[in-house]
Amino acid sequence: MDAISFVLGVKSSQLRSSQLRELIYRDRVDDSQDNNRASTSKSRVENDSDPRKTWVMAVYQKEDGSEIKFVRSVNMAGVSEYKINGRVMLYADYDKALQEINILVKARNFLVFQGDVEAIASQSPKDLTKLIEQISGSLELKQEYDRLQQEQERAVENSTFNFQRKKGINAEIKQYQEQKAEAERFETLQEKKSDLLVNYLVWKLFHIERNITTTEETIVSKTDTLRATNEELTVLEDELKNAKKEQAVAQRDAYRKERSITKSEKAFNELHPDALSLDEKVSHVTKKIKSMKSNGVLVKETYNQQNKSVSQQKQELTQMEKAANKFEEGAKAQEEAQGITLSQNDIVLYSSKKEEVALQTVIQSQELGQLKRNLRTWREEDSRLQESVKELSSKKGRLTEQEQALVNHQKKVESHMASVLQDQARTQHELQNLDNERLRIEKTEIELNEKLSSTLNQLMEAKLDQRESEREQKLKETLSSLKRIFPGVHGRVTDLCKPTQRKYDAAISVILGRHMDAIIVDRQKTAIDCIQLLREQRSGHATFLPLDTLSAKPVNDRLRSVAKGARLAVDVVQYDEVLETAIYYVCGNALVCDTMEVAKHVCYDLGHQVKAVALDGTVFHKSGLITGGQSGLGSSIRRWDEKVVDDLKRRRDTMMAQLNELSKTKKRGEDGETLRSELAGIESKLAFAREDLSATKRNIGEIREQILLINTELTEKGPKAEKSARDLADREVEISRIDAQIHKIEDEVFASLCRKIGVANIREYEELKLKRSQELSEKRSKFETVLSKMRNQLSFETRQLDETKERVSRLENMITTETTTLDKYEAQRDEIHAQQAAIQKEMESLKNELDAAQAAYQIRSEKVSAFKKQVSQKNKQVDALMKDIGAKESLVEKLDSERSSIFRRCKLEQIELPMERGSLDDVSLEEVESLRPHTSSENDMDIDMENGVAVGSQSVPRSQDWKITVDFSELDEDQRQALPSSSSRGRDTSSSSSGIDMQRLSLQSQDHPSSQGGADVVTVEQMENEFLDRLRLLSEEIDRLAPNMKAIERLDGVEARLRQTDKEFNAARKSARTIKEAFSAVKQERYDRFHTAFQHISEKIDEIYKSLTRSSAFPMGGTAYLSLEDTEEPYLDGIRYHAMPPLKRFRDMDQLSGGEKTMAALALLFAIHSYRPSPFFVLDEVDAALDNMNVSRIGQYLQDHASANLQFIVISLKNSLYERGQGLVGIYRDQGINSSKTLTLALDQFQNEE
Repeated sequence: MDAISFVLGVKSSQLRSSQLRELIYRDRVDDSQDNNRASTSKSRVENDSDPRKTWVMAVYQKEDGSEIKFVRSVNMAGVSEYKINGRVMLYADYDKALQEINILVKARNFLVFQGDVEAIASQSPKDLTKLIEQISGSLELKQEYDRLQQEQERAVENSTFNFQRKKGINAEIKQYQEQKAEAERFETLQEKKSDLLVNYLVWKLFHIERNITTTEETIVSKTDTLRATNEELTVLEDELKNAKKEQAVAQRDAYRKERSITKSEKAFNELHPDALSLDEKVSHVTKKIKSMKSNGVLVKETYNQQNKSVSQQKQELTQMEKAANKFEEGAKAQEEAQGITLSQNDIVLYSSKKEEVALQTVIQSQELGQLKRNLRTWREEDSRLQESVKELSSKKGRLTEQEQALVNHQKKVESHMASVLQDQARTQHELQNLDNERLRIEKTEIELNEKLSSTLNQLMEAKLDQRESEREQKLKETLSSLKRIFPGVHGRVTDLCKPTQRKYDAAISVILGRHMDAIIVDRQKTAIDCIQLLREQRSGHATFLPLDTLSAKPVNDRLRSVAKGARLAVDVVQYDEVLETAIYYVCGNALVCDTMEVAKHVCYDLGHQVKAVALDGTVFHKSGLITGGQSGLGSSIRRWDEKVVDDLKRRRDTMMAQLNELSKTKKRGEDGETLRSELAGIESKLAFAREDLSATKRNIGEIREQILLINTELTEKGPKAEKSARDLADREVEISRIDAQIHKIEDEVFASLCRKIGVANIREYEELKLKRSQELSEKRSKFETVLSKMRNQLSFETRQLDETKERVSRLENMITTETTTLDKYEAQRDEIHAQQAAIQKEMESLKNELDAAQAAYQIRSEKVSAFKKQVSQKNKQVDALMKDIGAKESLVEKLDSERSSIFRRCKLEQIELPMERGSLDDVSLEEVESLRPHTSSENDMDIDMENGVAVGSQSVPRSQDWKITVDFSELDEDQRQALPSSSSRGRDTSSSSSGIDMQRLSLQSQDHPSSQGGADVVTVEQMENEFLDRLRLLSEEIDRLAPNMKAIERLDGVEARLRQTDKEFNAARKSARTIKEAFSAVKQERYDRFHTAFQHISEKIDEIYKSLTRSSAFPMGGTAYLSLEDTEEPYLDGIRYHAMPPLKRFRDMDQLSGGEKTMAALALLFAIHSYRPSPFFVLDEVDAALDNMNVSRIGQYLQDHASANLQFIVISLKNSLYERGQGLVGIYRDQGINSSKTLTLALDQFQNEE
């Protein structure tokens, strides 16, 4: 492998050496050669076998038969030399020649090192991307791609910079042009402002005079209406009192009826539990009787069957006894007819011999006779016990078979139930997964919504911060304007004081709180004037602290030394002594503490009810609450840069896209109802199976009870039968022993007689004589055995019949008892039901009475409601009249104050009004307070309403008119006849007249207001708004005009700068476009190369993996596929490789076994190799982790895909792989030359023989 890698240009770092010169192998050198080393050094240099140099040659044969010889050598200096067909070449040309025959050195598409298979199987997605980049050639474009991308970013930044600079210069030019226009128009606007303002004030005074006259006439008329309405209200209130008395009587009657019904319902409810209990008892006893009757039917059927069986067995026993008697009679007749064959002498001899034997065996004969006499009894008893045990065992066997059948059925049912339970569990699991997925989606949706809400809030805060910044600027401009107009304005609290040290900034900011932007003024009147001006100019809201009326509590001096690390806020603030009252007012007794522990000690341990603030902004309130920390409060406004806002917008868009995707996923998961329906069917099957299983278990239990009874009898009779059998065998053995003794004596005594009559022994003669007797005896024994068996069976069946009869009797007694109990419960139930029926009847009567009482109460309530409605309407009329009268009086006062305010303002600002009589010199400026309109206090209004005094009777205070008459002749007819609108009649007009801002005029009041109405008459409010809008526009326009006389001089220089910047901008934009086009071309080429390779590999890998994992058991094989993590630019992210062996679930690659990883890695290698296949593919022990079956599959794959254009050179130690090759190459060590040699073997000839 090192030699192949070396000759094909692989780097030394990937070979088994750190330096190329370490690859040179030196053979042993003889001493004789050492002597001649110097003389032969030159020849060695020229000879390829020089130990100071090594080389490897690879011979590649083309399709036309020609050969290309690739040679790479390296010397002791570690320098490589490359030759092609003997001609030395550079490495680049050498590599290019290899690429022409699809040998890619960097991608190593021609070999797989030992251990590379495992590495490929466990490589990361990024490494797999890099591998495909190498094989596709897109990696060659990476450096150019990165370079052009950076150049594009720099070009865009440069273009943006030049554009912004050009934009700034354009704005500067525009600013100078506007300043020039402002200088030319400033004087014109001032003149138009003065004319429009005089016309507006004259028009305003005219309508004030007319409104005062009209309002006073209205007050008199409404006062008369109020007096008449009060009289009608008194009459209605008396009628309402009488109706309420009747309503109370009806309500008490209905309440008594409701209490009676409640009492009856309580009694009914108390009986209800007893009724339910008795109903349940009756139902339970009824079911119990029904069950016992059903059992009784079954038991009676059993009794009848048993009774029939007993009768049949009695008949069979009688017939068998008759047959036995008949047999005995026949046997007796045969014995009488049998004759004797011995002669008289033989008989005499036989008798004598018999007596002799009897004398010699008297003891044995007596013992044997006694044993044989008892033997029949023993045999009968043993036969009876054995038959009984056999019958019980037989019955037990039948019951066991039935039990086994039921157990088998139970197993089937349980198996079926297990299957159903598995289906249930599976369905529940799927349903649970669906629910979990739904919950996960909902949870994710909630989290995304929360994050989205937070992001939107941050975006909103960013916008609010921008608006706050604008508000701050506007507030500063307003404060500056107030300082210019009113000398008594000192400024804001936050500008007039500052902490003595920077560490107190956060604490003081928290203590000042809402008073930070409060404005300190010298007097209350100044504050009122400022508020009026802000209202007129619509400049927002502000808090004013007048020093002359502000009341601040004295500071508690004891708090100065309350604790170490705690100090009064007023002691850590620097301010002017004039402002001391305001600073004491906003700070109070608040303490600034060095730490939270100090603040906690003051508030909790020492018990002082003060506001304590730690340096980090944590607040300990007087109530005991803790809020904060706001460490780092350098400013109350957070600053947002454009980059942060853009990032928030991107996050918002991403989360909204995720929410849309979750919405689609939720729609795809709406099949939970189908699973629930399936689950209901499974539960129904399960219920049926459980019922079947319960019945089967019940039957098994009954059979086991019978088996238990039989086992009990077997336990009693089994040992007896066994003992009887043992005793019988022992006695038979004893009889045989005694018989043997007697037979021995008989043989000795009867020896001569036996020889004479020609028998072996006397017993042979006796057997011939007694054979018939024995046959008869055997038949008698059989009759006795059958009769014993039948008697035993009849006894057993009779006992069973008696037991069944006893069960029938018990069931009948229990049914009688339970029937008695049922009758008792039913009687009790009927009694309670009767009581409940009586109570219900009484309740129905009471409800009818209650309905009548409630109807009467409803009628009276409707009557009271009608009177209340009338009284309410009258009260509303009175309130409306009183409010209207008060409003009219207030309006007269406001109008008069407004007129006086206009005169004083004109005098102060030297506005010349046209006069018929008098002049503005007659206006007094002493009552400056009258500049602000006075309204009647709410307390006065309350007193007037309570006392019922007619408001119109009060005299309306009027101010002096200073004997001035304004000339209204300049007003045209439209201005005079403007109709007052409904809203303007009750509106506080002071906000539009007395608060005119003389410094803010408008440009757009070129025409007279009255000329824009046409023939239609407009209202006063519309015309006033028109005046004010134009005055406002003029004022705003003049305020914006700040003429700069040097604007024309600077305009030329700025225009020259603009031309130079424009050239630079065009050049930068052109450069950015060129670089963008070059980058796009490289990007597209890189994508095309990568995508082409990926598509080919992705299509091939599943086919190859299937062929590698296919078998007779799994003809389809496994599944393998590749997925991109980034589809737009896939080479920037990873590629995930997934392989699923046959019949295996999806899992990550690292969870596969070693063999499965190897097969997956080989499929990937073969797929990559198929994209740009090299003419040969070297595999170094890739089958090391595979079993024989997988090795055989690899061999089959290599054999199927080997061709003239593709050779597989495989290094393997497994014969199941290399036996499939066309030839073998073996490597061994030659000790003689201390080097390796090869052996080759062609396998084609053996394949042909096969």
